[in-house]
Amino acid sequence: MFRFLKTALLATALTAVAASTSGAQAQGPCLPHDDAVSKLAQSYGEQKVGLGIGPNGGMVYELYVGESGSWTILVTRPNGLSCIAASGDNWMTTPMLIGDPA
Repeated sequence: MFRFLKTALLATALTAVAASTSGAQAQGPCLPHDDAVSKLAQSYGEQKVGLGIGPNGGMVYELYVGESGSWTILVTRPNGLSCIAASGDNWMTTPMLIGDPA
């Protein structure tokens, strides 16, 4: 239930901003990166815990996690717009041991 509400609220907020920022180029619920990060922090208490660069350096993938266990994967395009790729709840961090094949 929490995941549905979170996705619906963020999608509504992101869609409203995307529609106001050159609607012809906006595809899906996206925000400027700083605005998206601010929304995740203010609304869900989520902070960045990791990131990765996509093939050819085209996209940046970031993982945000909140103390409540909520999580969001944010994808940032080269033009600076960030879009939610996935989100959920019950995030658990498991420590990796040196030499652990996983």
